[in-house]
Amino acid sequence: MKLRPVYTLSLVYIVVAFTYSALGFLHGIPHGNASEYTIYFLIPEISGHIIFAVIAVLPFLDLQVMLLSSVIAVFIDTDHLLGIFTTLPYIGRPDHSILFMIVAASILVYLSRRLNLSTASQIKVAFVVLAAILSHLSFDILAAYDIFGGGSFSFPLFYPFSAALIPFPLYAFVIFEVAAMVLSIVGSLLARKYFKSAKSTVQAPRSSLSI
Repeated sequence: MKLRPVYTLSLVYIVVAFTYSALGFLHGIPHGNASEYTIYFLIPEISGHIIFAVIAVLPFLDLQVMLLSSVIAVFIDTDHLLGIFTTLPYIGRPDHSILFMIVAASILVYLSRRLNLSTASQIKVAFVVLAAILSHLSFDILAAYDIFGGGSFSFPLFYPFSAALIPFPLYAFVIFEVAAMVLSIVGSLLARKYFKSAKSTVQAPRSSLSI
């Protein structure tokens, strides 16, 4: 498959992530400024998320899936932007929530169907979104403890229904990353199953993420 569907899915995801982040104003709290976002912070932050995302989706054995997962894992942090560049009360990381995972996965699966991607590819998209976001949370936890100064790390997992920040211990980064890999294994098996069943039936040609 050409890379165009991956680019389209990535662009739409970035728009969805930034738009969804506006929900952070619903339960806004005073916040700091952008002084912490220096190049020395961004390099390990971005590279770490890419590495964790690629590892999480290795079971797919698919370079296009790795590219999409990297975009998802990095650009979920667009939910920082409104907090950085506005002075309005804002709760950080509204995209780091269960509802965002569901919304993002649903929109990208719907878009993949509109792009006439195969059922196997739609399954991949759904599982890659979930795995990439879990890998992002995993690296966030590890980085908070061992890279950027220590201390517990928390997410508004139930936002916008609850603004409570749920803290996680250091070892939770292993749980999140393993969970992401398990999802990838399940997704890859399901995708292969549907790919094989599609080969045995007559249907209109469709694009697909490489399998």
